[in-house]
Amino acid sequence: MCPICMNSNLFIFAIIKDCKIYQCEHCQHQFIKETADYEKIYNDSYFNGAEGGYPNYLENADQLIIQGQWYANLLKKYIKPGHLLDVGAASGHILKGFTENGWTGVGLEPNKTMVDYGRKVLGLTMVNEGIETFETKEKFDLVTVIQVISHLSGINVAIEKAAEMTKPGGLLLIETWRRDSLVYRLSGMHWHEYNPPSVRHWFLRKNVDLLVSKYGYSEISHGMRIKKIKGNFSKSMFQHPLLRWMTAIIPNQINIPYPGDDLFWSLYEKN
Repeated sequence: MCPICMNSNLFIFAIIKDCKIYQCEHCQHQFIKETADYEKIYNDSYFNGAEGGYPNYLENADQLIIQGQWYANLLKKYIKPGHLLDVGAASGHILKGFTENGWTGVGLEPNKTMVDYGRKVLGLTMVNEGIETFETKEKFDLVTVIQVISHLSGINVAIEKAAEMTKPGGLLLIETWRRDSLVYRLSGMHWHEYNPPSVRHWFLRKNVDLLVSKYGYSEISHGMRIKKIKGNFSKSMFQHPLLRWMTAIIPNQINIPYPGDDLFWSLYEKN
């Protein structure tokens, strides 16, 4: 059954790394069915060179803080700084960017090493858990799900839990990758996001809207995310033969603008 529209008419779109990718005939959402073992998939090697992960996640610390600051500035149009829940916070650097702009917050992250880093180095409130099992009496002005929603195993449980923890009139911020993009059309099966089992969902933008609307969220804004990435990370992302040749000449440690149109953000208000 499709986790977005609950339609049972599915077909196997592709098999990658022994994972069957299903596509819904109704809403065209793509996903894998296998249940994720977060501790196994997002172990320390995922953040330090494992296939499908990051060459060195902490090398991007400065850019991640800038990303949090960028979103904090963007949200000033819609909400005053308050209390936020950052889902899939990793080391907490994006959350740190928010706290430097007046927010308080809690970071959820299944990798203990990343949680310890966020606590000890950045001084953040971090919880070593996924949102599907997280329990709290706190209500949040903002829930952020930044480059995480495509990794969630129980995606409906996760968004339902987020909705329960969002104050009425509070906001949900999602950043993820979209298949209705030029980069996807040019890359096809070489698209960098076809990377199961760590990536589990491949969205059309409309399907993110459909998913969260089931839990009382309405979109108030959206846009493309412009960011910079390390040269070595660009090499791990672009697997198309032509793009591999182009990125091979980029120095590993230089920050370059991400050139694609497949990364977007959407902002939703809780009814």
